[in-house]
Amino acid sequence: MSTYEIDDAREWRLDDAGRGQTIEPETEDDEYEEDLPVREKEVDSILNWTIRPKQRGGAGDLPMDLLIWGDAAQVQEACHALDEWIKRSEFSIPAMVSRKAMPSVHPITTKQKKSYEAQLLERTQKDLFRQTPEKGINFAVTGSYLWCLVEKPSKVFGSSYEALDPIRMFHGCYIIYDETVSTFKVLANATIHVEGAINSIANLLCEYATRKSAVVEKYLVDPPDLDTVRAAVEVVDTSFSDRPSSERVEKLPRLTGESLTQVELEGWQAYSKSLTQDNQKTMQQAIVRQILRLRYFRGRIQMRAHMGIFALNNFRWLPNNLSSVSLKWFIENLKMPGTKGTLHQVRTMGRESHEMIVRTREAVHLFEPVDAQTPELVDVIPFYSALFLFGPNSGRQIKLQIDTSPVFGIYGVHEVTHRKWLETNLEIGPPLQIFNIRLQGGISWKLQIAAENNVETSRVTPSMSKFASGIRYEVQNRIPNSTEPSKAVFWFDLTPGLLSFVQKTVWRYRLRAHGSYVFEVARYDTFHVRDRRLLNTVWGGSIHNESWDQMLSTNATMRSGAVASWVPSQEVFFPPKVQRNVGEHEAGFADFLTTLQSIVNFLNKENLK
Repeated sequence: MSTYEIDDAREWRLDDAGRGQTIEPETEDDEYEEDLPVREKEVDSILNWTIRPKQRGGAGDLPMDLLIWGDAAQVQEACHALDEWIKRSEFSIPAMVSRKAMPSVHPITTKQKKSYEAQLLERTQKDLFRQTPEKGINFAVTGSYLWCLVEKPSKVFGSSYEALDPIRMFHGCYIIYDETVSTFKVLANATIHVEGAINSIANLLCEYATRKSAVVEKYLVDPPDLDTVRAAVEVVDTSFSDRPSSERVEKLPRLTGESLTQVELEGWQAYSKSLTQDNQKTMQQAIVRQILRLRYFRGRIQMRAHMGIFALNNFRWLPNNLSSVSLKWFIENLKMPGTKGTLHQVRTMGRESHEMIVRTREAVHLFEPVDAQTPELVDVIPFYSALFLFGPNSGRQIKLQIDTSPVFGIYGVHEVTHRKWLETNLEIGPPLQIFNIRLQGGISWKLQIAAENNVETSRVTPSMSKFASGIRYEVQNRIPNSTEPSKAVFWFDLTPGLLSFVQKTVWRYRLRAHGSYVFEVARYDTFHVRDRRLLNTVWGGSIHNESWDQMLSTNATMRSGAVASWVPSQEVFFPPKVQRNVGEHEAGFADFLTTLQSIVNFLNKENLK
């Protein structure tokens, strides 16, 4: 039993069941410390009652007795609160969870102290250069940047021009906007600081223009060879959705009609050669134009050539609803504005679910392991990624992506390399997409430059953050057999708003013909979020140059107002297989197309659909 006291000089004694009884007060006055601990004062102010430990001199006094001042209702409320605290202190699993929510005090570490000091210094410098300098201060150098956009600076840089704060801090200058003349004034004591700040403002505007620029999409047709070419093209209705509620019909373009005559074949051969040259020129111009802009883009950028099944979402068809159109008419009308298409991953219904990875492991004449220490293709260790989708069934949704990679030198051990929240708004497309459509069936490809759309921190709820921190993964300590069914290696607890879970497994192989290119085979397994039951599996393939990731990765760590250090040229992004003459700057891009076509032919060898 515990002893409590109320303000009418009587004591209540409560037993374990919470029943109280009045006892006679002590004859001697209780003495209390005048200097109360800060913790007890806070409890008094919050709960509106007083709790003090009993101070008695007798040897038989209980050291855990507490005295409470207040009326009967306040005493009962205090007793209930104390009982809850006592239950939390018990050693059990629920108690351990409750203890995490209770306040605690820990000594600050050296690393934390340095981090806090750096944050304080950053805030101090930011506030210093954000303010207008005091009157009477003279600066050695001043500069001006004329605002030439239709949008107001507050729309580009923020209401208080907070986007310019990193530039102020980096160059140690003041940046003030004069609305009367629409000019940013830069004030500093060195010419290099003023010039650097002005150049950074210009680069920041280039980044704004890059993000606002229109998405570049090109739809090009791979000319059919003389053996498969036909006179017309038809479209076949199909759907790539497994959920009837969201079923969407798309169009698969296919060659149809009779074979061409000998005269028509001779004309098609000349047209095919001209079409190939035009397609290559269109791709080169679009790529060079985009990589010039991407120098100013801050964020994670990825460049890949993906393989899959092409389907049309929107296309200008003849008004009389003909079942087919001529081949040349179809090729020319793909260039019309409004044309939209999608490259879908390879489905496995009705076929061996692991056929793609089996055939890749057997193609020793095309591929070799990326890691020199891996002896054979069958010994390649896969990479694992988890894709979690949050949000309502319709509307803006958020995707959590967790990437892992094998630890070098430790077999069977993986580590998390990236954990990021991304926006899935379909209105924000990749900066560049060039589709190369194969009309005779099989695998088409697209060259894509994609920029990640990071989610604002305010949209990530505490429950979603807790879910992300609690994800676990158990990777097999052996190479998975290609004939084994897909298994989930990520473990997680259910949370409100979780819509789907997709596990991505990637095998990487180097091309023997061109060692700087890497071919990736990706398997996407969709599991049920409750029991992790496998729902469906699709396969995808992609090819990229290792230099692309090395160069574009620097954009992810660029400061505000900076520009990437890599050279935006075709020769840098598409290096030739062998050293060519100085004037042959297109040799590397031609090697890339040849390498890509060899992979497409390999995937189409068995008409994989």
